[in-house]
Amino acid sequence: MWCFFREIDWSFLLNFNDIDKAVFSFYNCLNDVFSRTVPLRQTVTRRFPFWYTIETRRLLKRKAGVRRLALKCVNPDSVDEFRALRSAVKYSIQKDYNTYLRLTENNLISNPKKFWSYFNNTKHNSPNSLYYNNVCYENDGDIVNAFADYFKSVFKPSTNYDIKNEFKSNCVGDLVKIDSVTYDDVVLAIRELKSSLTVGVDNIPSFIIKGCAEFFIYPLLILFNLSLRSNVFPYVWKQTRIIPVFKKGDAQDCKNYRPIAILSPMSKIFESLIHKRLFHQELPS
Repeated sequence: MWCFFREIDWSFLLNFNDIDKAVFSFYNCLNDVFSRTVPLRQTVTRRFPFWYTIETRRLLKRKAGVRRLALKCVNPDSVDEFRALRSAVKYSIQKDYNTYLRLTENNLISNPKKFWSYFNNTKHNSPNSLYYNNVCYENDGDIVNAFADYFKSVFKPSTNYDIKNEFKSNCVGDLVKIDSVTYDDVVLAIRELKSSLTVGVDNIPSFIIKGCAEFFIYPLLILFNLSLRSNVFPYVWKQTRIIPVFKKGDAQDCKNYRPIAILSPMSKIFESLIHKRLFHQELPS
């Protein structure tokens, strides 16, 4: 992947005046590289939960072997041994789980990723059926639409803000002015981006951008400055992937979920960069 990115001449982006078309061509190049370098992912099913200790796994294997002997009636003592092993396995599993919970709680502040790993392993899967407004939905498409309708209904925009009045005032334009961003601005914004496997609608994880940062700085610099010159934020960077997260109660009740928006890392970089420029911009005396 590193070699393919190195061969791309991003100067063609300078020929665009439309930011959406420029971003579209940018993603076409990225997807072409990914299609040639990223292998298809194979799902690996774990035989045991990762928090099982070696001793617990050995007991489970021993119990399975003794169970086979007991079923064949090879040894009359096998039944008693199986019962003893079954009790030992239950105790060992509970002990391992309690240890795992204790370590997760201790690492909650120092290592938040441990908590989210625990959360992802214990969260409810997507329900087979969902109730919303006393209607049961079982089709995947209908469930998605039900979530969308519910999340839209609970969104309450501020009633005190009138965007038309804001445009009538010139004070905002006098105080805030960002004509362009620099190479160093993009470098710093990428450096501060958190590495993650989570992907937005563009299916590009942030760890790839950080790992190949030297090849992303120049095209992003062109796109960001084109967006500022044209006063248009790219449409694709406005899109988010909404994940329903179960809170508590009945997992089939739509109202027991809250939405989490997964943004594109490109959008995060641009927003972080603009926020920093606005935050540190000096007000006129």
